Amino acid sequence: QARRPLLAMACCDALRMEFDRAMANLELIDDQDAKTFGGSLLSSQGRFVALRALLMTYLLGINAMSLATFNTFLDNIAYWPTFFTQWGLMVSTLYMILAVAVAAIYNHKTVQKKTDLSVAERSLCAAARGLQAIAVPTQWIINAVYWGVLHTGGPPGAVNVHVHGVVLVLVVIDLVVSTASFRILTGWVTFLFSVAYVVFTVVLLYVNGGAVYPILDYRSEPVVSTITVVGLSFIVLPLALLLTWFIKYVALRSACCCGCCGGRDALPR
Repeated sequence: QARRPLLAMACCDALRMEFDRAMANLELIDDQDAKTFGGSLLSSQGRFVALRALLMTYLLGINAMSLATFNTFLDNIAYWPTFFTQWGLMVSTLYMILAVAVAAIYNHKTVQKKTDLSVAERSLCAAARGLQAIAVPTQWIINAVYWGVLHTGGPPGAVNVHVHGVVLVLVVIDLVVSTASFRILTGWVTFLFSVAYVVFTVVLLYVNGGAVYPILDYRSEPVVSTITVVGLSFIVLPLALLLTWFIKYVALRSACCCGCCGGRDALPR
C-alpha cells in the first residue's frame, strides 16, 4: 500500500488544527499572531520594513496609473471605484500602508527589546490582518475572472497587467516573507467584503441603470448573474482562501526547515 506524501499529511493535519483553533477563537488576531505579524523571514527586520515600504510605493503608483487611465479614456473618473478590480486595489494598498506601520513598530520593539503590545498596536495588527485576509484571496479572484472570463484577447496594456497581475504578485510577496501564519477562517471577512460589493452592484444597477459587469446584469440576465455570484462566493472564494493558506504554510515550513526562528514560531501546531 502506497504511503501518502508527507507534505499532504502535514497539510491535512495543519488544516484540522487550523479549523479547531479558529472555531475556538474567531477573532481576527490573537496574541501570537499580533507578535509575529510584523516579523519577517528575511535576515534583517530593517530590510523587511524597507521591502514593505517599496511594495506600498509600487501599489500607490499603480493606483495613480489606474486613475489616470480612467480620466483619459473614459473621461469620467467617477466610474473608477465601481469596479471590483479597483476595490481589490484599494484594499491591497490600504493593507500595505498598515503593514508598513506594523513592521516599523515591530522593528522598533525588537531594537528596544520589548514584547508587550499596547491596545492600539494590537488593534492596528488586527486591522492589517483583516485587510490581508481580504486583499490576497480577492486578488486571486480578480485575476481568475479577468483572464479567464472578461479578457477578450489581444494586448492587455500596461495598466491592465498591473491591476490584474502585478498587484497579486506584490501582496503574495508580502504574504510569503512575513512570519505570521494565514488563518483560513478569517475568510469570513473576505466573504463580507464580497457581499458588500454584490449589494453595491445591485444598488448601482437600479440607481444608475447600468451593470458594472455584463455577468452581473441582474435585470437582463438574472439566472447567469445569480449563478456567477453563488459560484464566486461559495466555490472560487474558498479555493482562493485555501490556496493562500497553502502558499503561506509551505513558506513557513520551508523557513522552519532552513532554520528561520520566525517561521518556526508561526507554524500551526
